[in-house]
Amino acid sequence: MRATERRARTRTTVEVVEDPETLDALAHRWDALAGATDRPACSSRWMLAAARASRLAALRTAVVRDGDELIGVVPFAVERRGPLSCLRLLGADVTTGAEPLALPGREREVAEQACAALAARRADLLMLDGIPDGSPWPRLIAQAWPRGNAERLWRRDRHAATSIELNGADYETWLGTKGAKARHQLRRAERRLSARGVEALRTTDPERLTADLDGFVDLHRRHWRARGGSPVLDDEVERMLRDAAPALLAADQLDLWTLVADGRPVFASVGLRAGEEAMLWLNGADPAWRREPLTLGCLAAIVRDASERGVRRIALGPGEQEYKRRVADCADGASWWWLPLPGPRAALAVAYVAAHRARRRAARGLPGRQRERLQRLFGAFAVVGDRLAGTSFL
Repeated sequence: MRATERRARTRTTVEVVEDPETLDALAHRWDALAGATDRPACSSRWMLAAARASRLAALRTAVVRDGDELIGVVPFAVERRGPLSCLRLLGADVTTGAEPLALPGREREVAEQACAALAARRADLLMLDGIPDGSPWPRLIAQAWPRGNAERLWRRDRHAATSIELNGADYETWLGTKGAKARHQLRRAERRLSARGVEALRTTDPERLTADLDGFVDLHRRHWRARGGSPVLDDEVERMLRDAAPALLAADQLDLWTLVADGRPVFASVGLRAGEEAMLWLNGADPAWRREPLTLGCLAAIVRDASERGVRRIALGPGEQEYKRRVADCADGASWWWLPLPGPRAALAVAYVAAHRARRRAARGLPGRQRERLQRLFGAFAVVGDRLAGTSFL
């Protein structure tokens, strides 16, 4: 057994790729990894579109092979924060659930190979944003980074999330596991929308894609307009979505749903799928229909369709809205991890993280008004820091 393991390791190679075209050429095998591990947010089409649309300085993605077989992708790019060079997961600024990929059972090997290669190119801070709870990757990377200090790994934030577990059940069987109130609300939503002539349509025709994306963008922005604008869908993210959508649709990895009434969209939802898992990303609704159960009606259609297509789990995303709590089968979450890295700017990276930690500790438990004052105070120090050092420590 040991001889076999040694032979396997000698065939394992790692390459740090900075050229988008090289990664594009790996898309099919990369997506096979995302499917094998049920990671919708980790498809090559989604992550590389995020890289093309973003202002990240450069790709720095570790590709690990065993002979000719792709066994791992650790998809980072470099983000500059003043003098600090930060490694950040592709797509993590717009989607929770992004993480490195590895064949099941080979995660530690991929982490060791990737970290050794990435450490040879200077970086000061590693950021694992929106990593699913239970993921082994934060600890694996912290332990594998050469000359690193795993004790410095810090969970900066955590957002609660929920999911639906179908596990092979059809829609009616799944619905029967819900409480009486949830069953009533879902069935009432479907009846009410049907009575108003609302039809739920999933985009499958490439010729409909542009129009359906236009409808989603319009609905999402109208929905958020009264609240000061969308916190996610800015022009950059819209470019990313439009760039990724055709390839995602062709690979059956895009779930774009539209509720149509009298020939016009009144609600739209965008999600992703890989393997046996789907995830919801963003919705949009016509404000004139705000009294109608559009979200529940669309969710019912999504669950029906997912059960028929062999999806076993639907991640509902961050947030604890009431409708999510009623339909969810389990609670989970996503965490934001930071790790200062060894090197000539290690002290600066440690200070950067320490400032964030101090801010969190100081604000914890304060009443809302006092917390706001403290945030403004730290913000004022951040402006000074930006001007003097070229980076914000807060």
